[in-house]
Amino acid sequence: MKANLLQAFGPDHLRFTEVPDPSPGPGEVMIRVVASGVNPVDYYTVTGMRNVSPMPHIPGVEVAGEVVKVGQGVQGVEPGDRVVVYPTAPATSASQATNTSVATAASTASPAMEAGQSTP
Repeated sequence: MKANLLQAFGPDHLRFTEVPDPSPGPGEVMIRVVASGVNPVDYYTVTGMRNVSPMPHIPGVEVAGEVVKVGQGVQGVEPGDRVVVYPTAPATSASQATNTSVATAASTASPAMEAGQSTP
């Protein structure tokens, strides 16, 4: 999959590159990301104001897309569901994401998702 990979702190160390596809673990959901947001948390992460490990790291916390796979024990979402996620734990700005909080944060995505638009 393609991802914006942070290899060290600083915007000069972001590289759009190929990385291995993720696989959801127990309690996780994998999403094919259609749109992602950028917010202050991402700025703090990239600049090093917010420490993350391990490195390299794929920054990002806001995504919209389609559930591709669900890990063991996940209830409430299934492959094919369209979801929007604003998690309390980091997800990713990659083309696919796994996150433990998506199962409880999932909701029907708006029609704007197809158009690549933001919604208020």
